Parts: sequence; C-alpha cells; structure tokens
Amino acid sequence: MRAGGNRRREKGQRHGPRCRTSLFCLLPFAFCLVAAAATNAATNAATNAATKATNRVASSPQFHDIKPPLEIVTLGTWLARIAGAALLGALLWLGWWLWRRRKPTKARAPMVPPDERARTRLNAALALLDHPERFCTAVSEITRSYLEERFGLRAPDQTTEEFLADLPKNAVLDERHKESLAGFLTGCDLVKFARFEPARADLEALHAAALDLVLQTAPAAAPVLTAPPTLPPSPPAVGKEP
Repeated sequence: MRAGGNRRREKGQRHGPRCRTSLFCLLPFAFCLVAAAATNAATNAATNAATKATNRVASSPQFHDIKPPLEIVTLGTWLARIAGAALLGALLWLGWWLWRRRKPTKARAPMVPPDERARTRLNAALALLDHPERFCTAVSEITRSYLEERFGLRAPDQTTEEFLADLPKNAVLDERHKESLAGFLTGCDLVKFARFEPARADLEALHAAALDLVLQTAPAAAPVLTAPPTLPPSPPAVGKEP
C-alpha cells in the first residue's frame, strides 16, 4: 500500500509543472474570448439603442411650416371682380374708339371710269407693237375687261367662241359694235394661237378697232348747266337839260 501511494505521488510530482504550463498558455485565448464576447455585447447594445432612437424619431409627429391663411371667396368678391373686368373692358373699348376717331382717314382715290381706264391702257399697249403676240394678248384682255366693267359681260371668263355665241343675245351693243368686236377678237386669236405674222399696219388697225369701240360705247358726259351771266344794271339814260 505504501509503495503504491509513493508511485502516485511521484507521478503527480512529474506531471504537475506540465499542467501549470498548459494553463498559462490557455489564458490569452480565454482573455480574447471574453473580450470578443464583451465587444459583441456592447455592439448589440449600441445597435439596439440606435434602432430604438430611430423608431422613436419615426413615430414622433413631424411639424411643417405654417401655411398662409386661405382666402375665402364670397359672392361679393366674385361680383366685384366681374364688375372690375367689365369696367376695364369698357375703358379699353372707349380708348380704341377715340383713337380710331382721331386717326386721319386716307383720302380715297377718285374712281376712274371704265372707258378712261381702258383708253389709258390701250395707249400704253402701243409700246408692244414690235411684239405682235404680246400686243394682241394685251389689247384683247383690255377690251374684255372694259366690256365686263362697262356692261357686265362675262368676256374675260369666256373663250372667243363662247363669247361670240352669246353676243347676239346681248342687247347692250348694237349690230355695228357686235360685228366690229367679232372681227377684232378673231384677229387677235389668229396672232395668239395660229402663229399669224401680222404687219404693223394690221396691229395698228386692231388697236384702232379697240379704241373706237371704247369711245363709241362710253357713257355720254352729262351736260354741265351753267347759269347765264348776270349783267350789271345799265346806268340810267341821262337826258339833256332844257
């Protein structure tokens, strides 16, 4: 018995320093574990505190800026606005009316009679005698326009055949003027469409026919009535004294 106890003591004496060395080696690891656990706990506590603070801020009522007072529009306000708009419109219309009355009106150009305008245009067409087609086109158009303005005939809108077919039905022209007009329009069409080469004398004859038609169908000028001149009273005859 005594021998067995001695062996256990010897064995314990041999393993005692080795166990103490192992414990000293494990102390840093234990410290690290404790520190990590403490850090984790502190982090969790801070996170929970921040979450609670955020929740409190989110759940707390939010305050906005003070809004301006709302305008309550009543019936009287609407009536006042309508009356103001109507007054403004009346003033604008009055100003425009006064401005228009003060604006100087342009003098109207005196109305030129159709025959006078046709004579002026026919005289201007003489500058085209060296161009037969242009000359015949011009004098034909001038004559047709004159017939429309003077008698209301649709000469500018009709062809020569259509116009000559309706010409016998018109009572505004006598037979002499109708024959002269038919010859004039036919002669112009020969130059314009048939490429007829007229002499200068032929062109002058067409111009004379158009001018003669205008002069003979122009309205007669009203006679100007003039009062007879007032003669001064003759002096009384002076008799010889006896």
